[in-house]
Amino acid sequence: MKKPLTAQKTFLLGLATVVLVAGAAPPPAVAALATLWGQVTDSSGAPLAGAEVEVVTLKGPPLTSRAETNGEGEYRLPLPAQKYDFRYTVRKEGYQVLEGSLETGLLRTGDTSIKQNFVLQSGEGAGQSLSQLASDEGDRELHGSARALYNDAATKFNAGDLEGAEKSFRRALRDEPTLTAAHVALAEIHLRRHEAKQALEEAGKALEQRPDDHHALEIQHDAYIQLDQQEEASRIRDLLIASGGSPALAVRVFNEAVESLKGGDLDQAIELFEQAAGLDPELLQAREALAKLQMRRGDYDAAFEQAEKILAEDPLNPVGQGVYEDVERIRQAPPSPPAAAATGRGGQASAADELVHQASDLLDQGEPEQARGLLEKALGTDAKNPTAHYLLGRYYIGAGDNDQARQHLERFLELDPKAPEAERARELLAVL
Repeated sequence: MKKPLTAQKTFLLGLATVVLVAGAAPPPAVAALATLWGQVTDSSGAPLAGAEVEVVTLKGPPLTSRAETNGEGEYRLPLPAQKYDFRYTVRKEGYQVLEGSLETGLLRTGDTSIKQNFVLQSGEGAGQSLSQLASDEGDRELHGSARALYNDAATKFNAGDLEGAEKSFRRALRDEPTLTAAHVALAEIHLRRHEAKQALEEAGKALEQRPDDHHALEIQHDAYIQLDQQEEASRIRDLLIASGGSPALAVRVFNEAVESLKGGDLDQAIELFEQAAGLDPELLQAREALAKLQMRRGDYDAAFEQAEKILAEDPLNPVGQGVYEDVERIRQAPPSPPAAAATGRGGQASAADELVHQASDLLDQGEPEQARGLLEKALGTDAKNPTAHYLLGRYYIGAGDNDQARQHLERFLELDPKAPEAERARELLAVL
């Protein structure tokens, strides 16, 4: 039976995705590198091609890596294993910039792999809401040239000219001080510049004029997050949820859950991941996080329920598969006799089984390349180890090599057709 995942930092590193670009300036040479890899998706879970990421060391010599996602939203990025803390920035046109810190203190020297997935929130909603609010003001006469100034500012804003947009929004407010949309737009500009206090001030002015302005509330929530004022952010989050959910709000709640987990508040993290999954059932990252956390807690029924929901949306999802199979094994009473004992392979199988166990944990922790190496070593020790073939099948599904996946899954079924995972293997073969 595999151990439930217990290392908090390792789990956290399984919650995100990053990207690197060929042609970026190479970092200074280092003795050993770790690999940062994963996928960048939008709030619906769709992969984003062409997303760019920059990763910079927080201490010591400034080491920088940049990359770009491929057509499947995937990336692979070398990190110096000696440097543990980084600042990341992920960008894609039409989406809000995502920034944060990456603690990789668990890295060891040598060939180390860490998975980090990112969810980008669409920036189009902000631009569209600004333009729409301008036309919404048509039910009353605007003073002077306020409308034209606002529309000019909105055009600049949507084109990324924040400085020009700010000047035009302020001119519009001089003509029409009660133009709520301009205050919201200025708040958004300050937020994008990480000027959280100014963003709160402008959003507050908008809410004085229009207390139910959803966009202004979202800006307040994000500004409090920037200021690390979690209680205030939670208060605004509850107001947003009460006013109706959306995929964008689900991403906000998901990111807040990750921060709670980083702070060690497991109960709060689970509550927020549940809220994110409820707000957007297609945000599979929230369900993946829930399944892992519930396994850690020993709440196997809840973890199994999340795994079923994940696999209903994505039958080849590795997290869903891993949790589903772990719970199935735990539920076995009494446990099935090891295949090694049945075949009389003795100590040879014991060594292979230990390698397989380690590889299984690495797969769940988002380190597939290390896991693959251990599984191949296990098969070198014991070519008839069924679980090694099964896990390699899972690995190759994730790597997109369906032929290799099929070979290993079929070999697994030949060796142990009555194993607990046999039914799942047949289901996977049916869709490969």
